[in-house]
Amino acid sequence: MNQLPFVRANLTVLFLLLYFLSYSQINSYSINQTLVGPSQLSMDIDNDGSNDYTFDIITLQPGVYAARANAVNSSKILDNSNFGYPDTLNFNDPVVGNFDAGGVLGTFNNAGQFKGAGNKYLGIKINSGNSNFLGWIELNCSSNNDTLKILTCGFNTISGDSIKAGQTVATRIYENQKLVSQIIVFPNPCSSEFMITGTLNESINYSIYSSMGSVVLNGITNNKIDVRILPNGIYTLKIQGEKGCIYKQLLISR
Repeated sequence: MNQLPFVRANLTVLFLLLYFLSYSQINSYSINQTLVGPSQLSMDIDNDGSNDYTFDIITLQPGVYAARANAVNSSKILDNSNFGYPDTLNFNDPVVGNFDAGGVLGTFNNAGQFKGAGNKYLGIKINSGNSNFLGWIELNCSSNNDTLKILTCGFNTISGDSIKAGQTVATRIYENQKLVSQIIVFPNPCSSEFMITGTLNESINYSIYSSMGSVVLNGITNNKIDVRILPNGIYTLKIQGEKGCIYKQLLISR
């Protein structure tokens, strides 16, 4: 008897279980770079081949320095100061507010909120195509602004979704946990159309995200989503209704 289909089916189930258990909405990693004196560092935070931020230390006059952070390629930095001094966030502070193109972390006359403040978090909004990912970068700026340590970073891989400073694990606190168990999306894996059943007696907004966090399909539906235009792969489905928001993992396989 040919057991190959049985083996393939079981491998698919195992793969899905491992993926669901390990699925993380937030990418975070160590950077551990130090700028000393006049120097500059460019960074591609989301690893899409395009730089998102530059950090530099410039000499204003002998022995007087300024440490700066600047966003590039339409990315932004959290700045609620109205003076070009990006916010210093503590661990677990929400990354919310006004975003700008960059500013001074520390300079003369105690200007700049990172100057001598110890390890703090810089809120960021990364632009990638039509998507914007909120995140953070952990920094330490010396009291005389001649040394800037860039320690760690993290960003939410779901465009537009929230994150807190230093957050590395998705809490999904914005999901309606009751709906998570009530809403069923099937068949999964699927080759053409996903059906949705549960207690959402309403039209719902949905978005499907790729494994890189980009929106690849969205719309409004009552009970089904046609995915025939999407290639095989693993995706995240976001369902937004009047009763709340939930996420489901999808596998498209033909």
